[in-house]
Amino acid sequence: MGICVSNAGSPATAFTDRHLSIAHMQSRLYQIDQLRGIAACGIMIFHFVSFRFGELPADSILGRIGIYGVSLFYVISGIALGHVYGEAQQTKWFPYRSFFVKRYFRLMPLFILATVMTILLSKKAFPASEIILNVTGLFALFDYDGGIATGAWSIGNEWVFYLMLPTLLAIWSHPNNMWRRILIALTILCFVFFAFTPTTSLAAYWNTYIHPLNQCVFFIAGSAFGYFHWHQRPIDWKTPLLGAAALVCFIFYPIAGDRIGLVTGFNRLILTSCVLLLALSWYRMNIRLWSPLEQFLVKLGDWSYSIYMLHPLVWMLLVGSLKWLNWQWNEFIVIATACVICLFASMISYNWFERPAMQMAQRFIKRKISNP
Repeated sequence: MGICVSNAGSPATAFTDRHLSIAHMQSRLYQIDQLRGIAACGIMIFHFVSFRFGELPADSILGRIGIYGVSLFYVISGIALGHVYGEAQQTKWFPYRSFFVKRYFRLMPLFILATVMTILLSKKAFPASEIILNVTGLFALFDYDGGIATGAWSIGNEWVFYLMLPTLLAIWSHPNNMWRRILIALTILCFVFFAFTPTTSLAAYWNTYIHPLNQCVFFIAGSAFGYFHWHQRPIDWKTPLLGAAALVCFIFYPIAGDRIGLVTGFNRLILTSCVLLLALSWYRMNIRLWSPLEQFLVKLGDWSYSIYMLHPLVWMLLVGSLKWLNWQWNEFIVIATACVICLFASMISYNWFERPAMQMAQRFIKRKISNP
């Protein structure tokens, strides 16, 4: 779910493609790239461990990352898009055409590839209607829990949030605060409704949990952080302290048993607050790390979408190959090998598949602007 935050506008506006590209290069949020890469690797390791050892309990740090790592993606997505597209919104013109063209070329080529590979590797017969909804991305609107590839539901939610973005930015930029209050109130109502829906287990609750309205609080909050450029506000001792406290709380807050305890009731409120505070503090602090480590984390951020979409396929291929060869490997060696292969495959995917798709989108938009 990596995001290339760039913009394009109508020739009639002050924000042309060239201006927004320059603004993007000057204001790229490297700290957010780092956090996105860390989250992607956390989800990858969570799934590999779960595939090998079974479902992890609620008091496991990996179990929590598996649930809230995707939530963190949504916050990061909101921050990144609100940060850049908020500037275009201030011109009273949202670049709808270029925005959705870029979003399509950023997400769908790899998503379609992962979907086709999942169908081939799973050896299951999927209805033609389900395949069409997936390869077009329309499942996001008409069958939100009908994704074929592992983790497809979160990409469907991303599309729903992209549709929400112009309205969110219009509300954040509106001079009448009443609209902000209405949005915040509706978001809280959605959050409370889903968090306190009676259920017995995460498996029974899963289709409700992945509903876009249950996840939208993360994207909406992130879009506000990015739009109001909270990273530019003066940093005091409270910022790193809040981030550290949020991380400690997220790891050690006592929840045991089935992971349903992570996503319902007051536990949901506490862990959601931890994710939002952690993302906000990281966004604001612009942490400088040891240069090689910093560059590696930024690269992980670039590869994060490939890591997310490809890691289940890497696992299926690796485990299937070991079974076919009748090789018995230690579980931890299998997991480590899968991680290395996935990172290498993601690097190749980003450089030889994702980037060309993004460049194709840029050429398409420039051609449309030159020949309206």
